[in-house]
Amino acid sequence: MLNKIDSLIKLIDDLKIQVILYQFGVPAIASHKVREYLGIANATHIVVPTNEPNKMYKVELSDCISYLEKNSKLTISYLNLPLKAALLDLGDELSQMKYLHKNATLEFLRHIRNGIAHGNKFNIQSLKRPASFNELTINTSLNNQKVMGDMHGEGFLSLSSAFQLIDAVKAEVIYFQNNAHNNKI
Repeated sequence: MLNKIDSLIKLIDDLKIQVILYQFGVPAIASHKVREYLGIANATHIVVPTNEPNKMYKVELSDCISYLEKNSKLTISYLNLPLKAALLDLGDELSQMKYLHKNATLEFLRHIRNGIAHGNKFNIQSLKRPASFNELTINTSLNNQKVMGDMHGEGFLSLSSAFQLIDAVKAEVIYFQNNAHNNKI
């Protein structure tokens, strides 16, 4: 059975893989040539299981594809959704474990998580601790700015920085696990 730290490390790995798979999947479906190659060029819908036994939910695929093709800027916003969800999930898990205040990187994640949860905008009343990661620093001057980019423009945290943040958080969790005698969880 996995302990809390091992479960958290597994969650981090799973979230990252799911986001990567999702991000490669959406552009592939939006491309007619890729749909032809996959043999689904004329697909009109997909079905997904529901919570009810033997029941399926029909999703109109053609409408989704058409919408993405007509709104190419939206693809960026759409592709950020699973990454935002992963950061929210990771932040929530770390919060429950009382980890978000352990150091500047985890404090940084806390502010990213809160900003995403509140309309993808920073709303920082005050900083109790330093919140930095790589060359990025969170401070009150970011109030009302976008956390991550969307179809209307860039955000504070780029896609690559978000993935690097997930990796850094995993490294911090492993560090705390290896030094558990000095760090109470």
